[in-house]
Amino acid sequence: MSIGQLSKIYKDLKENLDSCKINTAKSFGVNKTDLFSEWIHGLSIIRNICAHHGRLWNKSIPVNMFSWNKTQPINNFLSKSLITNYPSNPNKLYAPICCIQYLLDIIEPSNNFRDKLKTLFQKHPFVDEKNMGFPRNWDREQFWNKVF
Repeated sequence: MSIGQLSKIYKDLKENLDSCKINTAKSFGVNKTDLFSEWIHGLSIIRNICAHHGRLWNKSIPVNMFSWNKTQPINNFLSKSLITNYPSNPNKLYAPICCIQYLLDIIEPSNNFRDKLKTLFQKHPFVDEKNMGFPRNWDREQFWNKVF
């Protein structure tokens, strides 16, 4: 089953009839099923772009994976803290990368994704992080400097 199919199945689960939807989201540290559904959908889009050798670095993703508002920041819906310095454009690559790191921390706490990401930017210092939606000083956030 593809991640796209999983995304559609998860979205179609009825929250009030089946606790499976709520339990699945909570097992990944997300306490809002709509938010988790957006994450899965967004990740399926990213996966498809990568699988078909598409350009991703400055692409606008048609899913707002940081669907929050000023009164309820995204961290209110997560079991662990995400970022506090939100990007000005949540439809760029930074938001999905944050979600990937968050999910990896749940699935495999000793993952090295954040180190590989930082090394990649160090290796390519002329890459325009702003075009990918990365806010200024993103790498100074506690989220990106966790030690396990």
